Amino acid sequence: MWTIFRKRLALPIPLRNQSYQRHLIPSTFCRCFSELSHWKDVKPDETPFEILKQYTSVPLEKYHVFLPPKESLVKSSDLFSKRNEYIVHKGAIHPDKLPDTKELEVALLGQSNVGKSSLIQALYNHNEALRIKTSKKPGHTKVIKIYSYPKNFSLVDMPGFGENMPKYFEECVENYCVMRRQLTRLLLLIDAEQGITDIDNIALDMLEEFNRPYVIVLTKIDKCHISQLIRTIINVQERIKMTLHCSFQQPFLVSSKQDLGLHHLRCFIAYVTGCISIRNL
Repeated sequence: MWTIFRKRLALPIPLRNQSYQRHLIPSTFCRCFSELSHWKDVKPDETPFEILKQYTSVPLEKYHVFLPPKESLVKSSDLFSKRNEYIVHKGAIHPDKLPDTKELEVALLGQSNVGKSSLIQALYNHNEALRIKTSKKPGHTKVIKIYSYPKNFSLVDMPGFGENMPKYFEECVENYCVMRRQLTRLLLLIDAEQGITDIDNIALDMLEEFNRPYVIVLTKIDKCHISQLIRTIINVQERIKMTLHCSFQQPFLVSSKQDLGLHHLRCFIAYVTGCISIRNL
């Protein structure tokens, strides 16, 4: 399956529906086109969706469906703050070499240098004990690596696709996604400024073939103009609505550098791994 993915990456592939990539917002929709300096005043329990509403007449609230109560946000944040209770398992290329852990796993997938390792680091509150290595060089992650909170959940870092993609990417990532029984959710990371690229579209098609539930996470929102971020949200939401059946109904918006949107993503991870329950959700 990923062999086809690799072959297709070598070709200039047009988008199946150009409106996903080139859906432009009329200038009257956006009241501010400046850089996202406004994020500095975001409260911990606020989401980027709530802040964006003041800059656009687009009804973004209809795209924001994961609305946990404040007490659930606090509980999930506490789970990610146990600084000395996490376990870093030895990385492996082949999934059958990974430890047979008991915790449910949430795995991060995306293009090289989209911010997978940085996001795991930020979700775990930049815990130095985890020794999570990040790099500006695309393709830094070469193995599957599991970061566990025993008896609760695990986050899984995987090699990126696209630039500097390892030759063994297909057998490594495909086998993990298809065969790993502990895997409960995939997070597909997409650069908010770039939006859904041709390569991301191929990855989305593959995830649909896997028939595994996944979530789209838009990264590096602090580097994105407000108008571009809103445009990307609309494009992603259209893609989810029209052709994606295994995706969660909304994307999550995050910045690992500025710790934006992390409280709600932590809460979602805790929820899908059964660590917390949320009524009326």
